[in-house]
Amino acid sequence: MSEQHDLLVLLTHGTEEPAFAAHAIHLAAAAAALGHSVGIYLAVRGTTWLSETAPQDLTAELEELRTLGVAVYACPRSLADNDLTPSAGAYRPLGATAAARLLRLTRTTVSL
Repeated sequence: MSEQHDLLVLLTHGTEEPAFAAHAIHLAAAAAALGHSVGIYLAVRGTTWLSETAPQDLTAELEELRTLGVAVYACPRSLADNDLTPSAGAYRPLGATAAARLLRLTRTTVSL
């Protein structure tokens, strides 16, 4: 994987903790709006934001990230653990090994 970001936000909080997820999404949006290359990695409960039953206000903001050019990644194992099969194109699957490589290529990482 040759992709490199200025900022990678790790979102591990799910739909049951929307305030924590909002911080991650807003940080990613602000950085992208300032012209930075940004990725957001959904792992553990963070993948629940890709669920059909996720609250629409923050899922709309997640969609807005895509329009700002933010790469949305999701951990395949976390998707399976949460019994999720999001629609194709909603995210880029990124397993543990590829995520570790991406972390090494990223200048700044924030976990929320």
